[in-house]
Amino acid sequence: MSRRLVGQGRVVMMTTPWQYNVGFKMMNAHMKMEREVQLHKAQTQWCELVNKIGRLGVRIELAPPAIGMLDMVFAANGGLIKGNNAIVSKFTAPGRKDEETPYEWALQKLGMNTINPPLEFEGQGDAIFSPDGKNLFVGHGSRTNPRVHEWIAETFDMKPRLRWNPGKQKFELSEHADPNLFSLELNTGEFYHLDTCYCPLDKGHVFMYPGAFTEAGVKRIYEVWGHENVIECPREDAFKFACNAVSIGDTVILSSASDELKDRFAKKGYNVIENNMSEFLLGGGSCKCCVLHLNLAHQVQTAL
Repeated sequence: MSRRLVGQGRVVMMTTPWQYNVGFKMMNAHMKMEREVQLHKAQTQWCELVNKIGRLGVRIELAPPAIGMLDMVFAANGGLIKGNNAIVSKFTAPGRKDEETPYEWALQKLGMNTINPPLEFEGQGDAIFSPDGKNLFVGHGSRTNPRVHEWIAETFDMKPRLRWNPGKQKFELSEHADPNLFSLELNTGEFYHLDTCYCPLDKGHVFMYPGAFTEAGVKRIYEVWGHENVIECPREDAFKFACNAVSIGDTVILSSASDELKDRFAKKGYNVIENNMSEFLLGGGSCKCCVLHLNLAHQVQTAL
């Protein structure tokens, strides 16, 4: 299969940026409102991202932006998909709560069975499957409620490694000997969603920034993925949201990459495509934030 079609069979959802702007100061650590968003530039950057994803053979479904929803362009937060089931997000951020119903309608229009969580949960921003669909990593910090992790496991018939103890207000080991849902604590405000510092790659690797996690979290990532399959992101690249990348086959699309990072990818057999997302970084998002994966690499391989 040619590089141009490495995404054949893959499907994603995106939302046009016609409503996008930064209208809430410090809703995350990046929304400092030190300068205005250049709206025309933002729209151009988004269209270039769409074109680069589309050229790989990926089918792109568009969810119409709801009026007044400035952050709805960040489609990754719309939900979490497994097969034909979609857990619709329940946003923590006040400025995003009215996105829940539009995303639910958009997913239902695609024929998906939508499920509403009982607690705060921000979709693929904080919950990301491995490319084979066997493992799910779920983040918690300033957005997704740690108590919802076990509910996700029950909903998707998975086994959590940890269970939340409400009395002690912390996670404890579960009874499962072979868990496949892993909780990760995010320990810095700059990386407020899991997808800002952690990106599973289609060829079986994971790209992550260790500084965003606790020591226990980094250890867990290495244990699950294997040391040979972890690509660490340099600090300079991480703070430019390099980990907020879109993985399609042997291609990784991200906002920018240093020569050191490009070399790390090349050694693992990945092709890097850069797509400037400067205007979206002002809102605390980049490439992956704009993309909601509707299927995984292993589902395409099985279908083919």
